[in-house]
Amino acid sequence: MKTIPLTVLVHDGPIARGYLAALSQAGFHPERIILMIQDRHPGTGKQVGKWLPARFRLRLAEKAQFLSMFHWPRLLRATNEDLCQQLISGISEALDFPASLFDALDGRDALENYSGVVERVIVADLDDPVLAELLGETAPATVLFTGGGIVPRHLLEIPELRVLHTHPGYLPDVRGSDGLLWSYLVHGHPGASCFYMAPGIDVGDVIAAEKFSAITFPISETKRPDDQTLYRLIYSLFDPVLRARTFLNALSLNDDPAMLPSNPQDGEQGITYHFMSPEVRRASLLRVFPETT
Repeated sequence: MKTIPLTVLVHDGPIARGYLAALSQAGFHPERIILMIQDRHPGTGKQVGKWLPARFRLRLAEKAQFLSMFHWPRLLRATNEDLCQQLISGISEALDFPASLFDALDGRDALENYSGVVERVIVADLDDPVLAELLGETAPATVLFTGGGIVPRHLLEIPELRVLHTHPGYLPDVRGSDGLLWSYLVHGHPGASCFYMAPGIDVGDVIAAEKFSAITFPISETKRPDDQTLYRLIYSLFDPVLRARTFLNALSLNDDPAMLPSNPQDGEQGITYHFMSPEVRRASLLRVFPETT
């Protein structure tokens, strides 16, 4: 296993686990993982273990976060077995991943399996000064951002820190939220881009932008789950693996993530999309999951 000069900033969930599993299967381990642990319960919003000693509070908060972030991926695999298998089969073939990679998306493997250094930090959010201090101490470094909100400008401006991100849309055409679904609705196929982050929404220098062939999963009208279930399936199985494939393709250009060739975007091109309304989401989901009679 080759250790590469990369710090993975983990917002735990299927997306982060997809990156880590894909790197591992490709023979890479990042030199460091930083796990961000929310100080409030993801479900209730209440502070976790406020009066507990720091060590016990960290453990309790990590457990609460883990159970929340992997609840739906695990439940969906248990209750929609046939449909999940259909997705896994189609995605693994189209994106050239073994089906076994999908097992890692539910968090079953310890983070220590992916890196020799795993650091855990309790934060309120990405604006927390504790995170800025930690990343400042990490620099010079290249950090893979795996989600958790909009990265504040002051983090992106830490000297000698480069932040990588993979967006599920072809840049600059598709920026913003629900990128995978907007790609299907507007362009008829998925796309994804790996880039160095800059202040703004998906506006940094692009390392690799790819358009993929459309992958569809026909479902009979009588067996079709509700739209919310289909949406959760996409973001539990499809979106994480699309990002992971794009990141590995970018990394193939140079396995030093700080030295990947990149090109600036044309800020006048493209559209920044927002989260879909239920009606628009349904139209897009029908592109991904067409109904059969």
